[in-house]
Amino acid sequence: MTIEEAERNALNAASNTDLTALQAALQARGEAISELGRTPPSEELANRLIRAIAVGNALDQKLSTLKVRLRTNAARIAAIQIGWTGNEASSRTCIDCHG
Repeated sequence: MTIEEAERNALNAASNTDLTALQAALQARGEAISELGRTPPSEELANRLIRAIAVGNALDQKLSTLKVRLRTNAARIAAIQIGWTGNEASSRTCIDCHG
């Protein structure tokens, strides 16, 4: 897989919150970058590396946004699991049954 294909897959996976596809795409991107390291220097290689750095920065931004979204969703799920939505006080009532 070329670096361009791997990057396109990584961007799509991050946009779709597909963590499995994202992991595979990032691994493929790493392998493609390693392959570029064995390529003789040329203007085309320089342009591909400049593009790879730019896409890497875009991926970093998308991943930061994704991380915040996942943390927010995890916090919401935790709130639901403990029975508290954050909008209302607990609906439990305390009844004294001493007699």
